[in-house]
Amino acid sequence: MINPLMERIFPLLDAPDSRCSPRRANGKKLHQNTYFRFARDGCRGIRLETIRVGRSLCTSDQAIARFFAALTARDESLRSAGQDDLGDTDLQLEEAGF
Repeated sequence: MINPLMERIFPLLDAPDSRCSPRRANGKKLHQNTYFRFARDGCRGIRLETIRVGRSLCTSDQAIARFFAALTARDESLRSAGQDDLGDTDLQLEEAGF
């Protein structure tokens, strides 16, 4: 959760200029609509934290960093779970005589 007393907040429109925002492979910034989509719909079940300040939807560098860290952690846990599943499948095949 964004703590406006501890984090510098800024409008979501300015998120592409954030120091925590990654660049694409070609060096371009992510489009501002991408951040609105991250906040509204999320990505892989994780949503970008926002706070409403008047009529503006805002976020923070820390919230962007937490969002990308959560995406990374989710991918890593899925990857390790998939490897465990493959190990179980190998064991079942061996037990079945294959």
